[in-house]
Amino acid sequence: MKIFGLRTLVCLVALLCAGGGSDLFGHGNAHEQIILLSNSIAEDANNAELYLQRADLYRTHQYPEPALKDYNLALKIEPKLIQAH
Repeated sequence: MKIFGLRTLVCLVALLCAGGGSDLFGHGNAHEQIILLSNSIAEDANNAELYLQRADLYRTHQYPEPALKDYNLALKIEPKLIQAH
């Protein structure tokens, strides 16, 4: 299992705070959340979970094309990910 770098961890904590914690993607500024996840992905491009989180955010906010792209990238990194199927 890969351990997050400090910058990725800080971005993820900020993302949780921006989304209100328990309902990460239900409300809040989707654009800011996407930027935070994109920054985390730039630091840790082989982390399938980050792609899944961003794909879920895109899907929730009616952006099917980038969501599908991120789901496919997550599967490419970890082919056995059930969440991306």
